Amino acid sequence: METRTLGKNGPEVGVIGLGTEHLERSPETMDAVLRAAVEAGANYIDVLYVEHDYWEAFGPLFRKYRDGLVLGAHWSSGQRYDLDYCQSTLDNMLSFVGSVEVAMMTMIDDGDRKGQPWREASLEHLRRYQEQGRVGLIGGSAHDATVAREAVSSGLIDVLMFPINMLGHDDEQTLGLIQACADRGAGLVAMKPYHGGTLFCASGQPTGITPAHCLHYLF
Repeated sequence: METRTLGKNGPEVGVIGLGTEHLERSPETMDAVLRAAVEAGANYIDVLYVEHDYWEAFGPLFRKYRDGLVLGAHWSSGQRYDLDYCQSTLDNMLSFVGSVEVAMMTMIDDGDRKGQPWREASLEHLRRYQEQGRVGLIGGSAHDATVAREAVSSGLIDVLMFPINMLGHDDEQTLGLIQACADRGAGLVAMKPYHGGTLFCASGQPTGITPAHCLHYLF
């Protein structure tokens, strides 16, 4: 598989990655999917906010394939922006995999709760993890192009995760954001390449668009 450098000085990753949020949570499925990813060169694995029982069940599988994986681990759940919670879930993950190549602050465009500067405090926490050698790059995921571009332009994040798909092919804000990532040397991870599946069906009828079309567009 074609590979690219993630950001300025990040690891080499396959152009197709793997999101694990909606995978069937059985050892057989997880083992088969991780093995297929490694064999195909799809080594960037996005690991969402998961509780202790997830890692008790599947942590050994991630260790099994660890040398072939580049892990993007989310900091917060998108629902919980409590720093103690964020730290405990990341610490639990690190107890199984040792370190992660990317720590991804989840939903930075929706991350201030109860007047707390969650993003700034999270950056401080994650920089300490970097100093300890437990986190490589610091990233952020967002759905708002304006907030995402501000984060990229600030130079405070190394990687951005953002929805990019065929529906936004002529969206000026998205195109500007992509250019900003290129200008700043920020890695760009495209999420929602199928736009939640809506690219495949319109008004109850197949569009003729296939997953291959959607992925090829991103290259």
